[in-house]
Parts: sequence; structure tokens; C-alpha cells
Amino acid sequence: MELEVERGDYNLTNPLSQDPAHLAALGRMAATLYRDIITDYTAAGFSLDGSAWDLPNGPIGWAVGAETASEDYLDDYDSFREAGNILGSAGNSSTGDRSRWAVFGELSIPVAEAVDLNVAGRHDDYDDFGNAFSPQISARWQVSDPVVLRASWGEGFKAPNLTELYQSRSQSFNDVQDVYRCEAIGIAEDDCPENQVENFTSGNAGLKAEEAESFNLGIVIEPTDGLQISLDRFSIEMEDGVDVLGFETIIELENRGQLPDGIEIERGASTQPGDPGALVSITRPFTNQALLTVEGYDLRANYVRSFSDGSSLFADVELTYLTKFEEIPSAADDPIRYVQDEATGAPAERAVGTLRWSRDVWTANLIWRYIGDHDEGDYEAQSTFDLTVVWDAPWGGDISAGVRNLTDEDPVIDRVSGYNDSVVLPLYDVAGRTPFLTYRHEF
Repeated sequence: MELEVERGDYNLTNPLSQDPAHLAALGRMAATLYRDIITDYTAAGFSLDGSAWDLPNGPIGWAVGAETASEDYLDDYDSFREAGNILGSAGNSSTGDRSRWAVFGELSIPVAEAVDLNVAGRHDDYDDFGNAFSPQISARWQVSDPVVLRASWGEGFKAPNLTELYQSRSQSFNDVQDVYRCEAIGIAEDDCPENQVENFTSGNAGLKAEEAESFNLGIVIEPTDGLQISLDRFSIEMEDGVDVLGFETIIELENRGQLPDGIEIERGASTQPGDPGALVSITRPFTNQALLTVEGYDLRANYVRSFSDGSSLFADVELTYLTKFEEIPSAADDPIRYVQDEATGAPAERAVGTLRWSRDVWTANLIWRYIGDHDEGDYEAQSTFDLTVVWDAPWGGDISAGVRNLTDEDPVIDRVSGYNDSVVLPLYDVAGRTPFLTYRHEF
């Protein structure tokens, strides 16, 4: 751009000029941008199971196993953005790798004639962030032939992904309202201006795992042969959620003296007593901050029927309804009540349905996925369908062919404010209709 201005071809005072020289300069200033994210994943494992130690109500079932895995990650940006030569865009290439191993075990104990207790545990060890142990206890009570009560408690974790750990430093310029400084120099919040501030985002190799605790209580009813209906009430609480904090949150944490490790704020010189100085730059890598609580119900019904010609039909529908979806991004934030306050990106209703027909070596599956409306209806409800046909080969392998998103549904976009990738990407299929062919072999 600087070169074209110096040559006199680019009209700096009229960027929308239709002069041929100006349009030609625009063409010479253009750049092709790209970003490729590539992950190679390799895993191997084994498991053993059996029964032993006879008790008055039956033998104890057991299972043990182990697995190992490695992952290589590459986030590749174009050279223009890497050099900082693209106005209004940022990004840098990055790379990372990790390996892990895990061991796990499980016991199923018949503590009474109609009561089974299940105890399980898993230990994971990662070479880049540490290790974690995940226990689980569940119980099942056969109240009568058609009725079962069940309950479970467990702890789990999610390791930070390689992007969150190793993403390279990227530059951006965003409007920030510096309420902290305005308050310090006597400017009311309503009159506090927004100014563009240089800021940097990046991965954080010091991240901890996200940890969760879950409870479940449910009932299963089998009113007739082949038909099973279940209803479960679940509760999940997660802490140390990984996120990039917003500017308002960072400013408030600075005001409280509670900036998390890795977040840095650079300010200019003070202009008067008590003035912390104007914002110069903000560095905000991924941090462990968020607390998340999710509560709701799962309603599931499935039906199996066999026919005289050797074929069988299986139908399954699972509906999830969230009664609570609450996040506290950091100690400086009030709770964000997503489904209670109709917040963007949190539909209260989700559903998955499966219809499967099989005969001899052939199986066909039709899968229905439903996402309810949200944000007071600005995001409409959506249904998509996947179709798969599987052939069991006589040599021990199977071949699958099918189409994901059969009707080529577009992601849902807010009817008022338009596209928002923080909502669209986690919720909707953005690949469109996708045919696939896979081969699997079991030894």
C-alpha cells in the first residue's frame, strides 16, 4: 500500500475511486490468504475382561486395559500474515506435539440379588501438561422386571488441546473501553471512550486440565418386549475452563489486582495523580479461569424388532433438555446464564435419532440430528440427516459408504446480526453435504 501511494496510483483520500490506475493498484496490493491446520494422530491399546471371586449373588466382573497415543499438530498461516503485512488480519504459524499413556480398570460387584455396584478408575499421563486420575461409581437396582433405577457419580478431565498450548502469538487491534483509567481520572463510565488497542493472543504451555464432577440419577422402563424408555437427570460442574478472557474482564481483574499468570497490560506514562496511564497493549493468552455448570434431562426411547426373513429394525431417539447452563468466565465476571436468559449459542433442546435396518451382511443407518432455536428465536431450529450403508466383507473387514448432511443444510445464521463464528462453528455443520467411503478391518 505504501509503495502504491508513493507511486501516486492508489488514491489514499478516496479508497472507493473507480479510476483505472487506482483499481490496478488495488489488484497489485491483493494477497491470497490461507490457513491449514493439520493433525496426525496415532493410537494403540488393549483391554482384558472376565469374571472371578464368586459372591453369594454372583461373580465379580472385571476389566483392565491400557493405551498409548501420540499427536503432531501444525497450524500453517500464509507468509503475508506471518510477516505482519496484511492490514486488519493476524496470525502466525505454530507447531506442537504430545504423547500420552493411560491405564484403566473396572469392577462390577453384585452386592444384592437385584443390586449391582460398578467401580472404575482411569489414570492418564501426558508428557506436556501432567497426569490425572478419573474415578467413577455407579449403581443399578432392578426394582421389578420392567423397572430399573440407576445412579452414578464421577470425575473427569479434559487436557488442553495443542492449539491452546502452542498457538503462536498473533497481533490484533480492537476497541477497548478502559473503565479502570476513566474511573481513576474522574470520567464517568457512560462518558468513557473506546480506543483501539494493540493486543496479542497466543497459546499457553502452562495450562492445567479442565476438571469436572458429574452426577446422574435415572429410571429405565421396559413396558413391552423390544421397547425401552429411560429418563435421566444429570448435573455437571467444570472448573479451570480454558478460554481467552475478554477485554472488559481483563481491565476489571487489573483493577482488582487479580490478573492471571500470563496476562500482561502495558500502559503509558501517568498524566496526573492516580492515573494508571493510557493502554498501550494487552497480552492475553489462553488461561484456566472459567467455571461451568450444566444441568438437565435426557429422555431416550429405543425399539428393536426382528422379522421372519432374518432382517431386524432398530429405532432410537434421545432428547436432551438443559435447565441450567451457567458460566462464570473469571473472578471478575457475573454468571452468564445461557439457556435461562436466552443467550446466544446455547439451545436448550438437542436431539439425535437413529433408524437402522440390517440383514445378513448389510446394514443401513439413517441418523437425524436436531438443534433447537436460541437467542430468542434469532437462530432458528435445524435438522440434518446422515445416511450410511455398511457391507460386512467375508474376510473380516467392512466397507462403509454414505453421506453426511444429506440435504446439504447450511449453518444457521442470526437473522438480525448475521454470521458469528463463535456460535456457528461449535454448533453447526459447516462442511455441507459430505460423501465418504471407509474401510475397517478387525483382527
